[in-house]
Amino acid sequence: MTDQLTNFEARLRRIKDPKNISWHDPETGMNIPRYVSRAAIKSSAQDIKKIGPMAVLLSVMLGVVCLMAGRFARYHFAGMDGSGYAPEVILGADIGLGFIVAVIAGTVLGLGRGKLQIAQLVGILLMAVSMHNLVWAFPEEATQLYGPDFVAETLADTQPRSIMLRGTVIAL
Repeated sequence: MTDQLTNFEARLRRIKDPKNISWHDPETGMNIPRYVSRAAIKSSAQDIKKIGPMAVLLSVMLGVVCLMAGRFARYHFAGMDGSGYAPEVILGADIGLGFIVAVIAGTVLGLGRGKLQIAQLVGILLMAVSMHNLVWAFPEEATQLYGPDFVAETLADTQPRSIMLRGTVIAL
């Protein structure tokens, strides 16, 4: 009985020792911290919520690239080349496919939080109304990516340095 009492008292001394900052959990085999201050908990929660300007810029650029990928998928895989469809349908398909790609890519890259998804959507919308300017600036590259029919149709229907909203070209 005295051995048991001695072991218990030694254990209590170890627990109450101010130098003791963690205890060993035999079930998990981990050292668990004894004391975690509220300041440490709050600072880690605030670090998670901080969104820097580079993350926002990266999210906008991700939205731009995702719309280009969505338009590529619409043109090549879905067979929606633009002829025979209303401009609203084409715009909706581009934005929808771009947002689907952005959700997947944003989740993979860790940019899937609320404000960053809004920045991705802004990039998608900017590219949806102004991607034809890239076709005007880089027709050879656009031909390789989307095909000569897409480039010819885009150059015939739009003007450089403009935006295109629901089939209406607005020169800037």
